[in-house]
Amino acid sequence: MLIVIACLPARVIIMMMIPRVWWESSWRFGFYASSSLEMIGLILLSLFHDQSTISYYVHFASFGWWWIATLCVMAIVVYMQQATGLIDQDPFNNRLWLVKIFIFCAFVLGSCAISLSYPLASTFCSLVAFTIFCLGEYTH
Repeated sequence: MLIVIACLPARVIIMMMIPRVWWESSWRFGFYASSSLEMIGLILLSLFHDQSTISYYVHFASFGWWWIATLCVMAIVVYMQQATGLIDQDPFNNRLWLVKIFIFCAFVLGSCAISLSYPLASTFCSLVAFTIFCLGEYTH
């Protein structure tokens, strides 16, 4: 629940602040919808753990829901920062845009590593895969 307490207020602030410079209402709606789904997925992911078979599947589905919504939010933020033209006007905004792309790529790679390492650890009893999963699960 610590992740919910730490991340939820930040997500709400981002939902209120970022879209003010976006003029396209469809992208703004997509951002709001993806952010809302991301928060719901994060709450469900934090509430359901692997104590039973049903909780395992709910946790797995919540992770997928949260992952897809987070990818959508990140992609929309990167695209809209590029579409507003602010990255061409200021070198700071350009560097910030590059940092966002780097974080997006790191998130995709880290999430894929987590998604692949758990089945490998469960199937083959691989200590390396389980270690990667644990590090990724608790730092993501």
